[in-house]
Amino acid sequence: EQLLPQLIPTLLNNMVYSQEQRIDLEAQNELDMQEQGANRDGMKPVFHKTKTKHDGSHHAPSHDIDGNGEDDDDDDGDDFDDEDNEWNLRKYAGASLDSLANLYGAEPILPNLLPSLEHGL
Repeated sequence: EQLLPQLIPTLLNNMVYSQEQRIDLEAQNELDMQEQGANRDGMKPVFHKTKTKHDGSHHAPSHDIDGNGEDDDDDDGDDFDDEDNEWNLRKYAGASLDSLANLYGAEPILPNLLPSLEHGL
């Protein structure tokens, strides 16, 4: 607890995006908004099928919906970029601050956190 006054501002400063990262995020948001506007007309509703069969038996649910003997789960449709899943200093600092807040509670954290937050705003 004695290190919290030095540790919390350091963690908070490391959570902030750099100017370059902000520019990249804004550019990506612009592209996403343009793409979303262009694809809006082409979107069709998706109707999902149930994954369990109710035949009275107590077997594990089958994932073979269309009867072709293959697993029909859509596990391989993850559209996550490697950059989004990559842990970096900013994410580690945020996770560390979250862990400290859960460990110590608000009372020792807030007095050290608020001045840094107000300075950053």
